[in-house]
Amino acid sequence: MPQQTTIAIAAGGVSALLFFGLFAGFFPGAPLAALTAVPLFAAGLGLGLPGAVMAAGAGVVVIVLVVTFIATGDGGFLPAILTFLALHAAPAVILSRQALLSRPSPQGQEWYPAGLLVAWLAGIVTAYFALALLFFALQGTGLLTVIENLIAAMAGALSGANPELFGTEAPLSPDDIPAIAPFIPGVFAASIMVFVVISGALAQALLTRFKRNIRPGGGFTELTLPMPMLYAFGVALALSLTTGNLGMIGKTLAVILAVAYLLQGLAVLHAWARRWKGASIVLTLLYLALILVWPAPVLVVGLGLVEQVAHLRRRGAGGGPGAEDE
Repeated sequence: MPQQTTIAIAAGGVSALLFFGLFAGFFPGAPLAALTAVPLFAAGLGLGLPGAVMAAGAGVVVIVLVVTFIATGDGGFLPAILTFLALHAAPAVILSRQALLSRPSPQGQEWYPAGLLVAWLAGIVTAYFALALLFFALQGTGLLTVIENLIAAMAGALSGANPELFGTEAPLSPDDIPAIAPFIPGVFAASIMVFVVISGALAQALLTRFKRNIRPGGGFTELTLPMPMLYAFGVALALSLTTGNLGMIGKTLAVILAVAYLLQGLAVLHAWARRWKGASIVLTLLYLALILVWPAPVLVVGLGLVEQVAHLRRRGAGGGPGAEDE
C-alpha cells in the first residue's frame, strides 16, 4: 500500500476516534471532538483531494465498525455517519480541494484566494440551513416550530432535573421561547464555521511546521471577501427585522455573514500588527478580548465591513499586497 494511502487512512481513523470523543463526557470528550476535522484537513491539504476523500471514507468505515460492534451492536450508524460527513468531512474535502487550486502568475504561483474559501464555507453552512428548512417543511412542521418545541422540552427537562435551582417552573416562560428560537440556527451555523476555520488553520500550521504543506503558509492578512457578500449582508439584516420563518432566515444568514466579516476584520488587524513591535502579544490579547469581552467581536465585524469599502488595510499597513479577486 502506498505511503500516502496509508497516511490518509490513518488520518481518517484518527478523525473518527476524535469524533467519538463527544460521547465520552464533556471533558475531555468535547475538546477532542472539536479536533475531529483536523486530521481530515491535514490529509486534504497535505495529500490533495484524493487524500481528503480517502481519509473521509476511512473515517466512515471506522464509525460503522465502532457503532456496530462496540457501541450498540444494532447497526444504527446512519445518524453518526451523516453528522461526521456534514460537520467535518464535507467541509474538509471541499475547502481542501479549493485551497489547493492555483495558477501561474508573474510573481510565481497564485493560490486560490482566502476570501473565496470563506465564501465557500459560508455557502456550505447556508446550504445546510436550506436543507433543514426543506426537510422540516416536507414533514409538515417547519424548522422554527421544531426548534421552539425542542427549547420548551429542554427547559422543562432542566426544571425537572434541578428543582432546587429552577424551582417548579421552567427556566423559560412560553413568551421567551419565540424570541430565542429564531437565533438558534445562526448560532449553530456560526459554531460550525468557527470550528472549521480553526481546524483548517491548525492542520495547515502543522503541515507547514513539518514541511508537508502544498499551499504556502500565510496569506490570511490578504483575506478579502467578494463584494456581493456585502450586499447579501444588507439584505439579511433587513430580513432579520421581520418575524416568523422569514425573520429566522434573515437572522441566520446575517450571523453566517457576520462570521465571514469577523474573519476579514481579523485579517485587517493581523496586517496592521505586522508593523507593530510585540505583535504576537497584541494579537494574543486581541483574541482573549474576542472571547471574554462581548463588544469586541461586534467591533471586529464592523472593521471587516468598513474594510470592504474603505480598504483600511492598505492604509494602515502602508500599502501591501493588492486585494484578492472578487
